[in-house]
Amino acid sequence: MLIPLHWLPACEVTYKIEVDVGLSTQKTLNTIVQHLANGQFLSFPLHASFTNLRISVIKSESWVAWNKVVFYTGEHDCKCISV
Repeated sequence: MLIPLHWLPACEVTYKIEVDVGLSTQKTLNTIVQHLANGQFLSFPLHASFTNLRISVIKSESWVAWNKVVFYTGEHDCKCISV
């Protein structure tokens, strides 16, 4: 999964990746602290079945906006789903 980022200055960001795995059931997949800059791509695997994805910024020195979210599924016949 690739997530292009867009924000003003480069800074350290803490964000949490959560998914809904059933009716009223949320699961935190990862909490990541990383120094990120404008236009940088994040890539991380999601090994879970889910209905909704939530990326929450927990701490940042500046505002953060998700420019585009792209899902890649499968290893061989990869399907791209842009959100």
